[in-house]
Amino acid sequence: SLAAYGINQWNSPSSQRKLEVVRQEIEMKHHYLSQKIKEETLLTKSNEIASSAADQPDTQVALQAARRAVERAKEDLNETRRAYTHEISKATFQVLPDKDSPTQRPMTTTALELQYQGFKIVEVLISHDSAYLPEHNDVVRGFRWLWRSRGRHYRLLH
Repeated sequence: SLAAYGINQWNSPSSQRKLEVVRQEIEMKHHYLSQKIKEETLLTKSNEIASSAADQPDTQVALQAARRAVERAKEDLNETRRAYTHEISKATFQVLPDKDSPTQRPMTTTALELQYQGFKIVEVLISHDSAYLPEHNDVVRGFRWLWRSRGRHYRLLH
């Protein structure tokens, strides 16, 4: 996953479109739920009016069907909202590491910012002490490792 290298693949137009489709689906299901609630309300009122009439069992059956339809619509809407929340969490790097590599964690924006601050600290140290890098081989080794890393390569490409 590119998220492991600090690349937010959800900024692409196709990913944004995917999120928009899910948002539209939520709106559509919310509208459908509103219609079912209105139908249930109308049936409840007609059931109250026709409580003395002979066709009450038919009205009761229709009212129960309307209540079931409202419950199904609510469940469907909640499921779609959960799916949207999941997509948003993936889009903001709040994802779990891959199952294939349990030691690899996603490179978050915070981690990239801390890495950048580390570079700036070393830059300040070098500006005040020109012998800093030759005296600190571990820092040079770390820079080389970061320079050659797959994550840097992917970030340059994306």
